[in-house]
Amino acid sequence: DDRHYMLGAVYKDEYDEDEVVGYVDIDMRPTPKELNTPPRPYASDLCVHPDWRRKGIARELVQKCEETVLKYSKHEEMYIRVEETNDAAIQMYTDLGYSHKLHDYFGVKDNTMLMHKRLVVGGDDDIVVADAEEDKCESLNDTA
Repeated sequence: DDRHYMLGAVYKDEYDEDEVVGYVDIDMRPTPKELNTPPRPYASDLCVHPDWRRKGIARELVQKCEETVLKYSKHEEMYIRVEETNDAAIQMYTDLGYSHKLHDYFGVKDNTMLMHKRLVVGGDDDIVVADAEEDKCESLNDTA
């Protein structure tokens, strides 16, 4: 589906070979009518290789998800599913403007929580991601 993306952070090593150092899944398909389904668009399965953590890659991947949502969908908000015991991720999402959102499934029937953020669209078709910082990653490629 062209509304379901996997975004990847790629590092080119000294031999000009790509090394995937992080990725995230972004789902912008229409929200199913069934109960207990995640609202969309939402990001999940964010992962950064342990050797590459604490370098801003996760933050950059989230911001690229936000830009993707604004560019390729009609939504002006995004949700993130996160393990409720992952304090570092929750703090990062909070710093990026996300807040906890109660849901009938997340945190009730599993150990995840749902976070939500309203995104900001600028004038003249400019996309402005709230709380955006400068790129900190060598290369970010859409691998969809």
